Amino acid sequence: MGHLLDLAGILRLAPSLDGLDASSRAVWTIHEPGHYVLTAGAQVCGHIVEAPDGTFVSFDAGATPIARHRTLADAQLDMGGSTGSAGAIRSRLTVLAGTVAGALLALLVVVAEAAAPR
Repeated sequence: MGHLLDLAGILRLAPSLDGLDASSRAVWTIHEPGHYVLTAGAQVCGHIVEAPDGTFVSFDAGATPIARHRTLADAQLDMGGSTGSAGAIRSRLTVLAGTVAGALLALLVVVAEAAAPR
């Protein structure tokens, strides 16, 4: 189960945003305790603030509130369609997740073939 959690962390950090060069990656940083900022290169794409009740409020790059979420991970995933990039992050997450799933399936097939009785 720990591998799935690690994969989720990688998926949050991996996508780049449309309109930015390939060297600019979308990265979450902690601005201060309870305040998380999504940047790609020098561009701020959005941020998340932890509310006193323990929920997380996502904001777009212009500081307009988007939604309230129960977990930080949910808020981070929701930022995909709200950065003005028409879901660029979310679509890249989908492609990356599909690629990882396909690679894992191929690995399982190879292992099953090797372990099959002859």
